[in-house]
Amino acid sequence: VCLNNASSTLARIRANGVLSVNVLSDAQREVAEIFAGGRGLEGEARFRPKDGWSMAGLAPVLPDALSSFDCRVTDLSAVGSHVVVFG
Repeated sequence: VCLNNASSTLARIRANGVLSVNVLSDAQREVAEIFAGGRGLEGEARFRPKDGWSMAGLAPVLPDALSSFDCRVTDLSAVGSHVVVFG
């Protein structure tokens, strides 16, 4: 996963050492736009209860995602204005 250095999500991933990757369908475009910063929501406001987030694993996942990956961070690599997170 590649995140901007200024991302509040990156700060949380660094602090917690975990992340999830949710593969979304085209019908879930709005959710993708929210997490890409296109809807003006930040931090916990993006995790609306109506989306049905689950904490069954290490990090929040959407139960209706096409696929979800629950990951522990194994490495971080700075690349310009972003950090690549490996898990």
